[in-house]
Amino acid sequence: MELRTDYAGALKADGCARKDRSSEGVYQSCTFGPPAVSAARAVALIGDSHAGRWRRALRKIAPKQKWSVVSTTRVGCPFNTVMRPKKGWSTAECLAWKRAIPAWLASKPEVDTLFVSQLTRPFTTKASFEKEVAGYQRQWKLLGPTIKQIIVLRDNPKTVRGTLDCIERAIADKRNPGLTCAAPRSRVLDAYPDAAATAALRMRRANIGVVDLTSVYCGQKLCFPVIGGVLVNSDNNHLTPLFVGTLAPLLLRALERGKWLER
Repeated sequence: MELRTDYAGALKADGCARKDRSSEGVYQSCTFGPPAVSAARAVALIGDSHAGRWRRALRKIAPKQKWSVVSTTRVGCPFNTVMRPKKGWSTAECLAWKRAIPAWLASKPEVDTLFVSQLTRPFTTKASFEKEVAGYQRQWKLLGPTIKQIIVLRDNPKTVRGTLDCIERAIADKRNPGLTCAAPRSRVLDAYPDAAATAALRMRRANIGVVDLTSVYCGQKLCFPVIGGVLVNSDNNHLTPLFVGTLAPLLLRALERGKWLER
């Protein structure tokens, strides 16, 4: 089994079919589920490429819950007032995208629920972590009154170098790749927690919360790169589209448990 071949192009497989895509100003958006006029609820998914991966799960949930889903994501551009300059990436375009989102959402008053997710950063200081936490809180406060609730999808664990090689060897040797290639939590979970999740929890508001599925990826000591026979990560930090699809019922259960579907 050649994992690199099987998952080639996985970064582009974000669960957004070509027919569902459209452009609105600075946005490349994706809409799926029933039309907003006949939907039980309209929701939005916003963030960087990690948010884009969650489209696969929401695509499965949308028909069952009668959700109309609109999503806009930008690679390397988390929905935060704090910028993350990166060589070769347009900081100006990222900033324009983030600044225009409040008005973009206001133009869709039927959307009352916002899902956000983004890559966690390996912070080296408490000050940098706190700055980003505050940046998420400032960003959300810029949203208009049509957004009634914000749900942070806590980011997934990363992987250690050589994991795909380990998995291929384990498969060839007929060993369990998930157990054989598991990594200590301390190596794949950042020292500082997800800043967006922390920002939501600290706000202590009934309409802002977190869905944390870390217990799906990890036990008390180890995190597993293969779960239920499915490869978890396609690279060092992105989930495979196939695995995200398996998370749909778990995400829905978490939303039901948190009573997010009742609000």
